[in-house]
Amino acid sequence: MTTVNPDQNVNPERLAESILNGGAATESDALALLATPDEELFGLVHAGSRLRREHFGMTVKLNYLVNLKSGMCPESCTYCSQSLGSTAEILKYSWLSTAEAMDQASMGIGGGASRVCLVASGRGPSRRDVGRVGEIVERLKDENPEVEVCACLGILEEGQAEALKEAGADAYNHNINTAESFHDNIVKTHTYADRTNTVEHAKAAGLSPCSGLIVGLGDYLTAEGQAAADDFAMIRDNGFTILGQEGGEARTEEPVAGCGGEAGCCSDRQTTAEAAAHTDPVIRRRGAGTAEVANA
Repeated sequence: MTTVNPDQNVNPERLAESILNGGAATESDALALLATPDEELFGLVHAGSRLRREHFGMTVKLNYLVNLKSGMCPESCTYCSQSLGSTAEILKYSWLSTAEAMDQASMGIGGGASRVCLVASGRGPSRRDVGRVGEIVERLKDENPEVEVCACLGILEEGQAEALKEAGADAYNHNINTAESFHDNIVKTHTYADRTNTVEHAKAAGLSPCSGLIVGLGDYLTAEGQAAADDFAMIRDNGFTILGQEGGEARTEEPVAGCGGEAGCCSDRQTTAEAAAHTDPVIRRRGAGTAEVANA
């Protein structure tokens, strides 16, 4: 396993300048950056922001997640509240219907999302599962051709990535989670190779492998986060603009039918200050798999 020499120092600003001039970060550079002391973190963030602005300006893309199937997963990933043996009191439900999935996706798209990610718990999809997700993808692309669609269904077998691509999916989300040397410490029901092979299946089918930073939680999987309006405010307050909304304010939607602010609905949403006061995640009780309206 590669380790970091504590005496090895990398100047983030100089490294950023080198990359902007056509250079590349080495493995030792990356490892040294990971060991950056807390007191030097702002300098690291500033240097990284220079690279981000060069390639993406100050624009961010909103991705809305629809949890098609929650909990009841046979895998043993020790960090996951949906995994085998977890005692977390999460929402558990089987597959949403195509109509239910479309309703959830429409809320996110109406709020400004330019990508929808369709997620399902489990080791990986069956042929029938791929077919049902493919139907949702086709509906989404037919009704919203400008919206990207990403799937996150676990480990893929031969031919499944191609079926998703044929349905119209643009990307496949499948995080590796940890180094191969540490993999068996967090899960034993599948291998590191199972995950890397899935990424290769996705790439071979023409799907873009997807992973990245999650900013804001508009009802993320099993945890209930802040309202979408607070996410928009956070993005705006940090000087960013949302893709597709460069010319104006973030769109806001009228309450969905049945949501008039009554008890058990919007009035139960946490404020940003209330959410910050919690040290434990608040279990999601609204959105996909419930009769309540999402925080979209």
